[in-house]
Amino acid sequence: MAQQFLYSQFKETDFFQFFNLNAVEREGITGNEKISLKPGGFQDHIDIIINISENLISEARLYLDRIWIGDENSINSFAKDIGKSFLAALIPDALNQEFKISLVQGIWNMRGKKDRVICMDKVIRNWEDFNPQVKQFLDVFRGTKLSASIELVILRIMMENVQEKETGKERLYIKLIWK
Repeated sequence: MAQQFLYSQFKETDFFQFFNLNAVEREGITGNEKISLKPGGFQDHIDIIINISENLISEARLYLDRIWIGDENSINSFAKDIGKSFLAALIPDALNQEFKISLVQGIWNMRGKKDRVICMDKVIRNWEDFNPQVKQFLDVFRGTKLSASIELVILRIMMENVQEKETGKERLYIKLIWK
């Protein structure tokens, strides 16, 4: 059975190290905390919140500004990188390896209509048509669909386009909840 991450293990991941994540705020009592993280770059556009209970991650959220991500016409490569890396780091390999790989690669390979891409392989060009379960998440990332979710054995993955009440910002929200 796939297990959830210890927060201490998460801090050792390539994702945590590569994006130079730093805790900017902690709420709650030791052992049951909400930790707000910021990456080394693009801090105005990215928020990461990790809820832990007894050092186990119970929920992980990534917020990306919609204006920074782009849309169906053009997708920001940095937004794709942090989005796919977040999911790759936190979805356990043993949970559903095929879905995880398809989602991570789908986000990384996603292109906007106006992005210039020369693709020689029809399989890659038409890949999304053969992966409808993953395509719904890619459409949310592009901003053409409001939300998508999937229930896996011990994990729920949600992706949603939201408007924050406090700031009015339009954001993409990726949330992982361990059951």
